[in-house]
Amino acid sequence: MTSKKSKIQILLIAVFSLLFINMLSAQIIPIADAIVDADSNGIPDRRGTYVQITGIVTVPSGVFSKTQLDIYVQDNTAGVNVFNYSIIPVALGDSVIVNGQVYFYRGKTEISYATVTIVDPESTSHRPLPEPLPITCAMMNREPYEGMLVKISGVTTTAFLLTGDANFMLIDGTGSSTMRIDADAGIAGLVMVQDTFTVVGIKSQYTSDTFPPVNSGYEFFPRFRTDFSRSLNSSLPLLTIEEVQRPGGDGYSSFYEGQFVKVHGRITGPSYIFTSGSSKSLYIQDATNGVNVYAPTYDAATANWLDSCGTEWECIGRVTEYDGLTEVANGVITLLDSTMIPVASRELPFNTAISEGMESKLITVTGSVITDPGAAGGGMNFTIKNGTPGITIRVVDNAGILTNWVKKNLRVRVTGIVGQYTTTVPFSTGYQVMPRFGYELVNLTESMPASQALRIDTVYPNPFSPNDPDPLLQYARIKVNSPISYKLYLDIYDTEGRLVKNLLNNQPGGYYELNWDGRDDNQEPCPIGIYILNLKAVTAQGKDIAVRKPVVVATKL
Repeated sequence: MTSKKSKIQILLIAVFSLLFINMLSAQIIPIADAIVDADSNGIPDRRGTYVQITGIVTVPSGVFSKTQLDIYVQDNTAGVNVFNYSIIPVALGDSVIVNGQVYFYRGKTEISYATVTIVDPESTSHRPLPEPLPITCAMMNREPYEGMLVKISGVTTTAFLLTGDANFMLIDGTGSSTMRIDADAGIAGLVMVQDTFTVVGIKSQYTSDTFPPVNSGYEFFPRFRTDFSRSLNSSLPLLTIEEVQRPGGDGYSSFYEGQFVKVHGRITGPSYIFTSGSSKSLYIQDATNGVNVYAPTYDAATANWLDSCGTEWECIGRVTEYDGLTEVANGVITLLDSTMIPVASRELPFNTAISEGMESKLITVTGSVITDPGAAGGGMNFTIKNGTPGITIRVVDNAGILTNWVKKNLRVRVTGIVGQYTTTVPFSTGYQVMPRFGYELVNLTESMPASQALRIDTVYPNPFSPNDPDPLLQYARIKVNSPISYKLYLDIYDTEGRLVKNLLNNQPGGYYELNWDGRDDNQEPCPIGIYILNLKAVTAQGKDIAVRKPVVVATKL
């Protein structure tokens, strides 16, 4: 004997079988007929009935949902959303037959609980997409054309950065309308131009209205980044950081001040060290130069990489000057490569002052401490002498570098980023070197003690070639030493006895590590040939003594 429960199950199966048969045998009707709203109350007349339609896919699977079927299909009469709780792989331009129930969700008409059959699935060619219907912002705010592929031209937006699952305003000569960016669409992170553009998308609706007429909450849904005719991501040329740092008319502030720029670079100054408030601050550097990136918007999923030296990023922002420091500010930063490839520092030649062209670059400098560290607004400052020029060393509190051992007359090596802080116009002062880690502030006093006699320890490489592709072979590293009581002079002469370059002039005795790049005092390249290093000292008793060594400028064959 059949149980009551079994009878009910059989009855349900029979009902659903009949519905499924009816769906399969239903006549294909135009989409406009399936979603018709004859009384213009915003609710489809066929709500709750099953229909069969056919059309071209204008929004494929995976764009508006990664886990559910949420596509749009359009024929030559209208367009409509097609929905199912299970995802069905459908590509852009597929010709499909859709069976499902006319449904109404938050003002949006759907073909729900849908099954989708791809016409000629073995074919690799898709039918041409329908041409987007030109509409205006005013037309966006009315019921007609819901579900269709449309475009708005001559439109602007108040947005700078588009983020996912957020609404933004579109504006044209007829008024304004709402643009919705779906987090699954891959549009988040797009930086908008601040003038007119054209954008393609789907006209949709989402409203809390429950009583007819349901005629509010219309939304414009772009599908892809390519739906925008222009954005800063695509329309801005990629500049080198050196170009962004290029001075304008005053000789110091960037030529691009006030303009939007796009640069790529690897992190040299992690955000956790150089951020002092709620807005991130970090430094990046490419093969040409470095720059500060201030208050960028970023994907929360990549936030940890902002603290990782050597990761590569794309940065779009407006060039600003903050107390002399050039910034790419208030933009967006996007991770390009999470592989940490550290940027190598460049040695600051002896007797060289820090200049505007070094701003935000990673350098290494060796010198003698001439002032004890003193507190200065969130950090400690002290000064070293790299020959004649004094160089400010700035140790920010966030770096956690101990400075209690630093005192006058110690010899130190410092690796760090060249910063700038000055309120004096033109911004030609206030340069400082900012070490990032404890190992970048090194006491060399004991490791390189003064010698008992005047000497040139090494010249390497010798010969050297300024045009060698290897940067380490482009200059001669010269190491000299003497008793601390001596006064030192180091000059380079040609074989005719003419002075070519002065490297030391009346400096205290001790150890020095100097670089010569094959240029004279006028920064002109010297001809290839043999030159003479002449290290002269004046002893405490006033006696002159000297030692000499040849150095050869060669060319790379």
